[in-house]
Amino acid sequence: MDLVALADIMKRRYKVGNIDGKSNYHTHTFYCDGKNSPEEMVERALELGFTSLGFSGHQFSVPDADYAMDPIVEIKYKNHIKELQEEYKDRIKIYLGIERDYYCDLRSGYQYVIGSTHHIEKDGHILNVDESPQVFEKAVKECFQGDYMAFVEEYYKKESQVLLRTGGQIVGHFDLVTVFNKDNRYFNEEDSAYKAMALKAVDEILESFSQSGMSKEIPEDFPEEFAMLIYATGLPIFEINTGATAKGRRDLPYPAPFIIEHLADSGVPLIMNSDCHDKRYLDFGFKPLVNRYGE
Repeated sequence: MDLVALADIMKRRYKVGNIDGKSNYHTHTFYCDGKNSPEEMVERALELGFTSLGFSGHQFSVPDADYAMDPIVEIKYKNHIKELQEEYKDRIKIYLGIERDYYCDLRSGYQYVIGSTHHIEKDGHILNVDESPQVFEKAVKECFQGDYMAFVEEYYKKESQVLLRTGGQIVGHFDLVTVFNKDNRYFNEEDSAYKAMALKAVDEILESFSQSGMSKEIPEDFPEEFAMLIYATGLPIFEINTGATAKGRRDLPYPAPFIIEHLADSGVPLIMNSDCHDKRYLDFGFKPLVNRYGE
């Protein structure tokens, strides 16, 4: 992206990266819980006419042990992506990123970090947010006496600190707690109390990112598109994430429209990502987003 294109984005109310839908920076492979090899993802990206592709394997933490990369696998992952960067350097830009959970340790050596909250803690128990509806229901019943809004409140308390905890620059699937809540199955997303919790977490993320100086701590070889958005705003990037729509769990991408409106009002940059676990969905849902935000 050149400076003229960036300036055009900055004139818009919505500051959206990957505005042409020719990139994806939230990509999982068989090194964690993805289906395909990194090579298969790159080849699919080339078929789609992508100009860049970022990999973001799940970093290990104890709650994520079943699907995240253990430290040995993580080394293999890093080396593999670096090999592909050299192999494909004349055809596509490849970036080495990581998706780091709230409960992960900090590690160096990545070009960018997506900070995500997949778990919360209650009375010494680590509870999964997005494993399955059954796991979610059990956690709420046993640890929150069936109070789904209490679970949501605890989630947003954790999410409000996600970049401080992970050292990330990109907020992954901000309102993941709604993953199984299609048609307001468990709680009412139109309720003012719910909206207040979510927007308070957004504002706390923005404040902590600004006050901590994280906007100036950009990794070496940080993706150019990210760097320009952060330097232009001094704010972190939030994903527009189509992963749950690809799985039929949501009708709209994360985050909800009222959250996107709040982010736009606050001048926060966004990036279109597919949270891809299968090469078939590398650009899933991008076309309507390009039509919406690329005007």
